[in-house]
Amino acid sequence: ASGFQQSGGIYMDLTGIKWSAFVQDNWRASPTLTLQVGLRWDPYFAYEDSKNRMPCFIPGKQSVRYPNAPTGLLLAGDPGCPLGSTYSNLSNIAPRVGFAYKLTQDGKTSLRGGAGFYYMPPETVAMEDVVAVAPFAPTFNLVDVDFADPYGSAGIVSPFPAEFGPNVPPSNTPFTLPVAIGQIMPLHYRMAVTQTWNLMLQRQLADGWLLSAAYFGNKASHI
Repeated sequence: ASGFQQSGGIYMDLTGIKWSAFVQDNWRASPTLTLQVGLRWDPYFAYEDSKNRMPCFIPGKQSVRYPNAPTGLLLAGDPGCPLGSTYSNLSNIAPRVGFAYKLTQDGKTSLRGGAGFYYMPPETVAMEDVVAVAPFAPTFNLVDVDFADPYGSAGIVSPFPAEFGPNVPPSNTPFTLPVAIGQIMPLHYRMAVTQTWNLMLQRQLADGWLLSAAYFGNKASHI
């Protein structure tokens, strides 16, 4: 007799940032064939900072929010710079399919296979240093300076403590050059995705003995 078993749901992690929805159907199409079909939706919502301190790097563009920023450094809220430093991507559809087919009447030989797409969201630690940028908590890389007076010997005014603290500085705040961007995500960021597929032929030789011949493949993108 044929039959089916369905499952589905919505998953959300404890931070409330990452969530996905899925549906899956296990269907016994005939006494010799069982199918499994599933579909998962893994939308990517860009992580945002509560004080809009996320940067963007767009060469040739000037910040409107902070006009004194060097060309190319934009901050969240500037035209072309989304609040999360990257654009969200809601089109992450991950299908998967599998089957098991009984080849012989004695039930000792079977053919199995499957394929699927699997998305991996970025870990939140990847965004840890993104906000470490001027004018909020800037990073400076100086070389060939006097350790007794590193900033003075580099010809710049020490940014401490004026350029650090919990308050968001006003739009006319000066920028100490050179400005370093320690870490940044591309505007059109895409979650890493792995495509997998497999095919397996199995034959029971005796009690406790199984002969298998299998092929497994995978391809990763946006890593």
